Amino acid sequence: MVARGRFASEVLGLDLVLVGTRLRFFAGSALLEDADEMIARLGSMLDEVIEGQEELAGRLTEEQRLREEEQRLREEEQRLREDAERKLAEALAEIERLKKGAS
Repeated sequence: MVARGRFASEVLGLDLVLVGTRLRFFAGSALLEDADEMIARLGSMLDEVIEGQEELAGRLTEEQRLREEEQRLREEEQRLREDAERKLAEALAEIERLKKGAS
């Protein structure tokens, strides 16, 4: 059956229309993508996924760098604390030694 330049295909359940030299498929009033359009759309989607993965990898790398820097700072803080405690213990011992020597 032909209506308004459309050819209905009962087998496909679609309407076929010649647009220029191209045969296009319609589901109701919706134009279905042809292979080239679908490949282009899927290519764009793939590019977006790849871009997202690269962005995520960059964020993960930065987070790892920040965790390593935080760990280094904690270790440095611990070393400084231990050094200060050692110096305090030495100073207290020297004070006690001087007190004993003065008596």
